Amino acid sequence: MSTSTETLPASALPLFTVADAAKAFGVTPNYFYERIRDGRVTTVDIGTELKPKLRIRNDTLQALIEQHTTHAVSDAA
Repeated sequence: MSTSTETLPASALPLFTVADAAKAFGVTPNYFYERIRDGRVTTVDIGTELKPKLRIRNDTLQALIEQHTTHAVSDAA
């Protein structure tokens, strides 16, 4: 098994700003900031101690979608 040390281009990184995630979900950024504060949404901080830059991973957003997806129950028996 070989390992690669190639770097992914920035466009391939599955990270979203809070604003972009909110826009994709059709909610306000405050929706995500509340979930970040209460620990329901995790973030990656790519900033500095004085100026944080929070990003949300694509798989985190996918998990949030799955958690809130409901499936209709069939009446057919």
